[in-house]
This record gives sequence, structure tokens and C-alpha cells, in this order.
Amino acid sequence: MQKLLKRFIDGHNGKSELYRLLYSCCLILHSLFVIIFFTLDIKSLAFFNVGSVSMYLVGFLFVNSTKRSSVWLFLMFSEIVAHAFLCNIKLGWSYGFSYYGLLIIPLVFYISYIDESVPHPMVFSTLLAFMDITVMLISYFIEKNNSSAVFPHELEHFMSCLNMLFSAVSLIIFSVLYVYSIRNTMAALNQKNAELDFLANYDALTMLRNRHHIAEQFHIYENGTKPYCVILGDIDDFKRINDTYSHDCGDKVLITVADIINKGIGDRGTVCRWGGEEILIIVFGTSDECLELVENIRLKIQNTKLSFNRREIHVTMTFGFSDYGEAMNIEKLVSVADSRLYKGKRNGKNQVVYHQYDR
Repeated sequence: MQKLLKRFIDGHNGKSELYRLLYSCCLILHSLFVIIFFTLDIKSLAFFNVGSVSMYLVGFLFVNSTKRSSVWLFLMFSEIVAHAFLCNIKLGWSYGFSYYGLLIIPLVFYISYIDESVPHPMVFSTLLAFMDITVMLISYFIEKNNSSAVFPHELEHFMSCLNMLFSAVSLIIFSVLYVYSIRNTMAALNQKNAELDFLANYDALTMLRNRHHIAEQFHIYENGTKPYCVILGDIDDFKRINDTYSHDCGDKVLITVADIINKGIGDRGTVCRWGGEEILIIVFGTSDECLELVENIRLKIQNTKLSFNRREIHVTMTFGFSDYGEAMNIEKLVSVADSRLYKGKRNGKNQVVYHQYDR
């Protein structure tokens, strides 16, 4: 059932499929009415239904080729209201044809909601609804003052039950479609919100957290009881890589390095693209534990074979290292790590720099 609903709501030709469903239901019902009215010798209604069957058959066959699908909605609305009007006058309200006048109102609003070819859908639907109510009221007063149809009560009950049953089933089906379309829209909105949230908090290239996102997590480390270290890394000679091999190559280097660091840290800490080719790491552990971890990452980057356009590229990275005992907040530790990072750059690169350079 869900697959069938999905086909109508968000399939490749969702609106066309919906109109084909509507037209096929109307085609079946009016074919039945043709037989009934010819049997009862009510030729005016019988020939009207022959015309209705022809219209719905044409619509069923050609709705896919029509750009303005709202035309089919207006034709269906006009036919249903006109048919209910004539049947009310010819037979009377007790035969239940007025049910279709009520059924078409929520149907018009629903289709206008999902069909972007409908001009000003709320105004369009409201106007059609008022037209429908007006026509039904007119038919009521005409039938009340000029009722001439006399048929057995069994026929009256049969037609009333048939019309009520078909209207109720139709209303249930399209209520389910409407609910599903709302759920589908909400799911798409939630997915879009998740994508926007990702773009706001993560770097689209490296898939690491961005600077804004990690800054919001500083208090988790600062207010905790576990020891932690702050490391700021910078890819060595990154500008030369971009200038020599192109920015596409630079992006590949960034992605590769970010992946190595992220896998190396795992769930022990947080990794973020701090800016450009700089990557900030906050990791739980003592100085010795974290130094060993970062040194392994540095060696992994150094030993990774990376090629671009059949040319091998040698990539290294320098890290500035600080631990929680050196300052009361992470902003200060980042500043300390940054200072050590650039000392490492001036002293040969491709190394992890700790407090020995501060002596």
C-alpha cells in the first residue's frame, strides 16, 4: 500500500498518475450509471453519462501529455457538479447524488495543494467550493418545488447506498493520500533541515566539524574531569602543492589527511577543520598518551602514498601540542598550540612540537 501511495505522491509522474486514478474511478462509476439510467429509461441522464464516460476516457489516455494538468481538475469538477445537479433535479436528493458535491470539495483542495500548475491554489479551490455549494443549493430548491420522478423505494435505497458507499470509499482513499503527502513533505523538510544543519556545523570538503561547531563543544572538555590535550596541525607546503599540482590536488590532499586524522582519533576526541589547511584536534588522555597518538598520525600521513595525475605527492604535517595543565581554557591552549606549530614550521616541519621549544 505504501509503495502505491508513494507512486502517486512523489513518483516521476505523480500528478499524472493521480489524475489517471481519479479518471479511471469516474470512468467505472459513470459506465455503471449509463447502464442504470438506460435500464430506467431516463435517457437524458443516460446520454449525459455517455458524454461523461467519453470525457474521462480521453482524460485517462491523454493526461500525461498535457502540461497544464489543472485543466483536467476543472473538467472533472465541472462534470461532477453538473451531474449531481441534474440527478438531484431529475431524481431527488434522497438518491444521494449530492454526496458527490460534498466529496469534490476536499478533493479540489487536495489536488490544488500538490499540483503546481493550479493558479493561486487557495483562491482557485475556494472559488470552486463556493460554486459547488451554490449549484447544490439551487438544485435543492428546484427539486423541492418540482419533483416528478417516481421510482420504487428499493431503487431509491440502492442508489443512495451506492452513492454513499462510493463517496465514502473515495474520501477515505484520498484522505490517506493527503495524510501521506503531508508526512512525505515533513520527511523531506526534516531531511533538508538535517542537510542545512550539517552544512552549518561541518566542512563540506573534509566532512570534519567546522570551527563554529567545535567552539560550541569547548565547555564539554573544560568542565569535565578527564585530562585532555589540544593539538593544532598544518599541512606542510600546502601552497606549493596547490600551485604545482592544482587546487583539485590540494583538495585531495586535504581530504586524505582529514580522513587519516579522523580515523586515528576515533571516538577519543574531536577533529575540526580550523581554517585552510589547519586541523584542530581535542583529545582525551594524558600528555604521554596523546603525544604517542599524534605522533602515530604524523607518521601515517608521512608514509601515505598519494598520487595525482600519475604523479606521486609527498605530504607531511606539523603539529603544535598543548595539554590541559597549561591553561584554564581551550582558547588559550589553541593559542599555545598555534605558537608551537609555527616554531615547528621554522625548525624543519614534519614534527610534533611540545613544551621543549618553550624553554
